[in-house]
Amino acid sequence: AVAKWPTSEALLIAQGRLAERQGRTGRALGHYADASKVAPTSEEPVLLRVALLRASGRDGEAVAVLERFLHRCWRDCLAAHRARLELTVTMGTGEEVTAHASALLAAAPVDRPFVVRLAEDALARGDAGVAAHLLDALALSVDTIVLRMRVLVARGQTEEAESLLARARSEALVTSEQQASLLLEMGRPARALDVLGHDSSEHSTHEQFLVGRALLALGEPRRAAQILGRIPQGSRNYEEAEHLLKTIAADSGSSRPPVGQ
Repeated sequence: AVAKWPTSEALLIAQGRLAERQGRTGRALGHYADASKVAPTSEEPVLLRVALLRASGRDGEAVAVLERFLHRCWRDCLAAHRARLELTVTMGTGEEVTAHASALLAAAPVDRPFVVRLAEDALARGDAGVAAHLLDALALSVDTIVLRMRVLVARGQTEEAESLLARARSEALVTSEQQASLLLEMGRPARALDVLGHDSSEHSTHEQFLVGRALLALGEPRRAAQILGRIPQGSRNYEEAEHLLKTIAADSGSSRPPVGQ
């Protein structure tokens, strides 16, 4: 039993972690590679090696390590598939992003939320193209339809977004709040107001915020301030309402109406 310790996956990983903490990158990578030889279908040493390569700015080598591993291990290596997709999002082409997202979903259909999250993250950092390619790997569904429309708007594909919104509205796949928010992103404030209605007594706090945004976009800052001033402190849109009220006040040269009053 003692003779087996030097080739134990756990021991080699421990040695790799220690070397990594000591800043001995080459030695750590060697230990992780040896651990993979001992346990060729184990994800842990592969993922540790990939993470260290990426931290060292060696993304190309990380891709090669993952590709070799996934050639050996396909369906039961989901973490490696995720890591490969994340790398592709960072350095691959749009077609490669779609292909690797599709490969992940083929191996694990339950990983759909992971792909959606990557698309949301890509859109949030201003990379609507990557978000679109990730969504291309997913079937159209209720949980992604709003995200798809936001991606289309971000890419300047307003007509396509409006067409998809019309379909979603006809099939009751989006709420009035979602419709109004999307219409505002499309530069359609008048239509957003029509969707929400003009009776503010029936609006939720978020709907009030959207109404205020729409009125401001329509050149009615006084009415917008009246609505935005009702947003209570601590609510979802309080800080955004506060910012808009300050902008309105600065533009008018008057003091800012207090939020929540």
